[in-house]
Amino acid sequence: MPTRDKYEGGSGNPVHDAYTKGITYGSDRNVASADPANTTNSFGINSTDKNYASKTRAAITREQWEDYKARFQPYEDRLAAIYNNGGLLEGEAERIPEAVNQSFSTMRGIADRNLSRYGITPTSDQSVSRDRMAGLDQVLAQVDAQNNLMATADQRKDKIMTGGIDTMNTGG
Repeated sequence: MPTRDKYEGGSGNPVHDAYTKGITYGSDRNVASADPANTTNSFGINSTDKNYASKTRAAITREQWEDYKARFQPYEDRLAAIYNNGGLLEGEAERIPEAVNQSFSTMRGIADRNLSRYGITPTSDQSVSRDRMAGLDQVLAQVDAQNNLMATADQRKDKIMTGGIDTMNTGG
């Protein structure tokens, strides 16, 4: 590849000289003399258009928007759906009363069996008092479970929206 040295009007660097002089080696065609009237970019916008830059930027922005909608929007929609409907709340809120009732029923049976082992039979006043206390504890346990469920759902929503949780993980 021939190079021009600094005595022939060049800098000695063939790449720099070709760029500044518009010379392509291997042919005598001067790049600077190409017909600019027929030059269009990949979006079909003519380089002689007075709004060439703004039209090209708009075309690039439209292309990026379509790419975003095709590749990223589906994942964001899934995250938003998880955020909006909770995912966690759907079935859990209905199961809380059933689980609490079953737990307290089991505890009442255990307490009755333990008393009968010692031959103790509570009086009617003692049974009413125990049932009243158990009922209050049962309602308290149910409210506490629902509050914990809501707090967990809120924390999960915060993590989803801030990127702190991997909701797309399918297990492993």
